[in-house]
Amino acid sequence: MERFIVNFLRGIPEFISGGKYRTSCWNGMEETAILNLDGTKDEYYSFENAVNIYEYDEAGRQFQIAHMEPFTKIILSFDESSKMRQGYKVSSVLEMTNREIDWIYNVFVKPINWR
Repeated sequence: MERFIVNFLRGIPEFISGGKYRTSCWNGMEETAILNLDGTKDEYYSFENAVNIYEYDEAGRQFQIAHMEPFTKIILSFDESSKMRQGYKVSSVLEMTNREIDWIYNVFVKPINWR
């Protein structure tokens, strides 16, 4: 069942915010938006707070995948054939442009969009 859910989530090319994403990769209470780029790559956007992205390995031990400073974006990929700790790779870390920040807030924070 979990494999079906993983494949289903990867097939949706849209942003999601907060909560459980993919396997057990949690972003905690920090706000983030995630754009599914393809079957193995996602682009994470942080808001005004720093974001820690972490996972649990096969033994149930937590490990950090990435740390994002406020208003940054990263591209994160996952190789399902690798062990959990080696499967995640950050390929890009960039500061968000003012246009991207404006777009993120207009789409995901502006209250009128969530009525």
